[in-house]
Amino acid sequence: MSHSFIKFNDERIDPFKKELLNDLVKLLLNDSEYEIVFGKHAYIDPVNKVLFTPFKWRHREDEFRLLKGEVVIQAMQYNTEQPEIFEEVIKLIQNEELQFPKLFFQIFLAMETYRSVLLCYEHYSNGQELFNIYINHVKNDAKKRIIALQNSGRIVDQHIAFVIWYLFKDADEITPSHINIESSVEFDIDRIILNLKNANHLNSEDSYNYSYALYHIISNEVNKDGWEEFFHRPKSFEYIKQLQKNKSKEISDSDDEDLSENTKVKQETRKQDEAYLEMEVDSENSLKANDANRSGDSTDDMTEVTLGKGQQTKDDTMSIELDTIEYDKNSINKNAILIEEKIDSDIKAQLEYDQALNNVKSSINELATVMNKLLDKKYSDKRTHLSKGKLGKDLIPLVTKESIHVFDKRDQPSRDIDATFTLLIDASYSMENKLEYVKDCVILFVEVLKRLNIKHEVYSFYEDTFDSDDKQQPNYMHQFIDYNESLYSKPNASIMNIKAHDDNRDGYIIRKTVEKMKYRTEKNKFILLFSDGEPSAFDYADDGIVDTYYAVNEANDERIQIINLFIDDGPIEESVQQTIKNIYKHNAIFIDNLDNLSDYVYSTLKKLLIYSI
Repeated sequence: MSHSFIKFNDERIDPFKKELLNDLVKLLLNDSEYEIVFGKHAYIDPVNKVLFTPFKWRHREDEFRLLKGEVVIQAMQYNTEQPEIFEEVIKLIQNEELQFPKLFFQIFLAMETYRSVLLCYEHYSNGQELFNIYINHVKNDAKKRIIALQNSGRIVDQHIAFVIWYLFKDADEITPSHINIESSVEFDIDRIILNLKNANHLNSEDSYNYSYALYHIISNEVNKDGWEEFFHRPKSFEYIKQLQKNKSKEISDSDDEDLSENTKVKQETRKQDEAYLEMEVDSENSLKANDANRSGDSTDDMTEVTLGKGQQTKDDTMSIELDTIEYDKNSINKNAILIEEKIDSDIKAQLEYDQALNNVKSSINELATVMNKLLDKKYSDKRTHLSKGKLGKDLIPLVTKESIHVFDKRDQPSRDIDATFTLLIDASYSMENKLEYVKDCVILFVEVLKRLNIKHEVYSFYEDTFDSDDKQQPNYMHQFIDYNESLYSKPNASIMNIKAHDDNRDGYIIRKTVEKMKYRTEKNKFILLFSDGEPSAFDYADDGIVDTYYAVNEANDERIQIINLFIDDGPIEESVQQTIKNIYKHNAIFIDNLDNLSDYVYSTLKKLLIYSI
């Protein structure tokens, strides 16, 4: 992974949200093959099973609501378009029967969009907020185009923008003085659209008729066709054939007789769609207010934040969203293969290890001393005022409270901390300048655990970019400390031979690590993951983030806690932090100064050890 990759990610929608949109379009179109793709315009390509959503909604305040609204409206339009009407429109355009075909086609598509919005209001009572936001943005964009096109000579485009503005503006909304198309037909446009709004505009034939009326009025005012494409639809007969196949999905309320089985199914689907939309809006609102959005830091109380909550189920708001996603971890990683290699030490590594050990020796001694004192205290502590045990010295409660709780008991717990640790180090190429700092932290980590008699293991991991293709993706786990050999007195200096390589398939590696750890007998199991960015591997871009999220939750289900130590050598962009927090929740700790990395590891390890006593 690299910083250029992360900055490029700023132009991608949050993969969790994209998966929600994918799931939504599959539900609305009743076809599991559809997916969302970003493009210049919003439309459905039924031949390639794609719903395009426009880039223009990106980076707006209501971005996700706009995208959801667009998906619902496009699906409604596709499901309710009349193929014979659209075929008539295409013939008009292709047979050159119209002097200004772009003018007519854009007005017709604007009418169809407006019709679809009306149907959405009627069909999805729980999606009113989405459609209000969509209308406001379409209306405001049209207003901006009218102003921008003034004195441009593009009269047709300005008239089309004016039609869109009139379609979507409120009935009592007065046209501002600066919204001026300098046209003698403004009153006629207003009159026709007002008639349309007063009518029961619910089918494509109405769109066709009103579009024709507006076309003839505007065509008398212009001398050349339009240039801009405000809306888009494929002008192909393949598209019409797909519409004809899809006609059975058209929503109709004309059947007032006893419910047939088909109608019952349709009503159940409608309820499901409404419930999905309501859940989507509510979950997004709650996500914004979720406490999980804060950053972790070196003073976080891991016993309350990282660990206590880690033993519960998944984060409520995020799991509400992600539980709706059709997700197949086996498909995402089906061609990944694991290659484990044990890395040996050498004389050079041993010399480097001894030198690095001096850098963190005081921290090792301090932490080991603190933990041993806590263990001694636990070992010697006794519980008082019990109902059974050895008679204590304080017998006053027998007289004053008639209580039998006058016994003491001295527990004899084990001096060992019942825990095990695995340290995973992202060895992707972008980690190259950070590995020297990570080595010091690994030494601190293993030396403290060895003194406390806690078994542990250390791995680095990466995916070989150059050997990866659509048939296989080799993933390497380099072992530096073996679990069964981790308590040997002689230090294993092989960590000094860690090197940066290519990519990182985090979700896959986490699952492989969990498979090893879940059978161990220790009560407390922790994975500390050093990384500097999002998962990045062959065909693993958006899917990788979702895959890693699920891998972390699967680890939680096995009562294995994963703490992500996200390291960088400068300020970490907010969008990157949000992605990492979406994956690891409270268990994400961000370090933007490499000189402070060992302090964060010291603090984190201390809190995990205290929790495990």
